[in-house]
Amino acid sequence: MMTVEYKNIQFTVWDVGGQDKIRPLWRHYFQNTQGIIFVVDSNDRDRIVEAREELQRMLNEDELRDAILLVFANKQDLP
Repeated sequence: MMTVEYKNIQFTVWDVGGQDKIRPLWRHYFQNTQGIIFVVDSNDRDRIVEAREELQRMLNEDELRDAILLVFANKQDLP
C-alpha cells in the first residue's frame, strides 16, 4: 500500500499482482474503491482475452459499480 498526495487530493494505492493464485484475493480490496487502474501487458497478445475477461468479472462486482476505470497498456515500446 502506498499513499500519494497530489495538490489537494490523496490517493491510497494497492499494487495487487495479477497471477492466477492472487486474483481471488482482489475482492478484499473492493470496498470503498473509487478508481481502478488495470494494467495490461500489451506485448503479451495471448493473454489479452484473459485480461479482458478478468476485468469484466471485476466490473460486475457491486462494490465496483461506481468506480472510475483506467486501463493502462504497458510495454508499448516492445516490438
